Amino acid sequence: MKSMTGYGRASWSDSECNLEIEIRSVNSRFFKFSSRIPQEYAPYEIEIKNMVTKKISRGSVNLAIDFANVKNPSVKINTEVLKKHYLVLSDTCKELDIAIPKIESLLNLPEVVVPQIEKSIPEPLWLKTQELLNSALNQLMSMRKDEGQSLVKELQHFCQEIRHVIKKIEITAPRVIDNFKERVQQRVQQFLDNENLVISDQDILKELAIFSEKVDINEELSRLDSHLRQFEQKISIEEPVGKTLEFLTQEMLRETNTIASKANDASCSQDVVQIKTYLEKIREQIHNIE
Repeated sequence: MKSMTGYGRASWSDSECNLEIEIRSVNSRFFKFSSRIPQEYAPYEIEIKNMVTKKISRGSVNLAIDFANVKNPSVKINTEVLKKHYLVLSDTCKELDIAIPKIESLLNLPEVVVPQIEKSIPEPLWLKTQELLNSALNQLMSMRKDEGQSLVKELQHFCQEIRHVIKKIEITAPRVIDNFKERVQQRVQQFLDNENLVISDQDILKELAIFSEKVDINEELSRLDSHLRQFEQKISIEEPVGKTLEFLTQEMLRETNTIASKANDASCSQDVVQIKTYLEKIREQIHNIE
């Protein structure tokens, strides 16, 4: 199991260029990818995304590539902008009766000298980029795995606590039914006495059996235990399981709510509150699981 949070970075430089790649991911319901890459890498944009999706199936991923040619930075002079600057300055200098500035002093004005961007990078540099991207991805995946293992331990703890509470409810469940039968029987008998009615004990027992089924929580406890076992199994595997865990948590919460509505017992209600508390903590954690 992996977390959706991670970070990776890789850099390389030689006498001609500097190259740095950063990739980070955070939790997201689905896979989202955004990138900031130089124009020289535009032809490889799809290949870059494919490299990421081969390793990451869920999460919001942001990739940044910084590239600079330090030996022979290609630039060009924007003659149109230079002409506009020169004409404006010439008119101003004539009005002020001062010397017109030399051409070299105009090169520092905004947008006069602009970088000349190549259409694409050479093949050897693309191979080096792939190597760096894989290195950054491996760092990110390692961090996601480490954090995932920490989440496993925490989720296992919550599961153990829930299982402990389930056992408490299983012990009290027969008592809940017996108490319910006793209360109903007393009320029925009181009603019959007040109304001077006579009903056979067999009919009363039959009605009690029907009502007892309505407060029987054994089936819900069994399903809750089954969902919990599946949950514990899923958090131990390497595959992406975040959405499956969300579904199982939702099902466990549904069974727990049913138990709360059927078992009209103070002790059982307290136990149900404990289970719901742990399930809420689980739900908070699995939002960050791939």
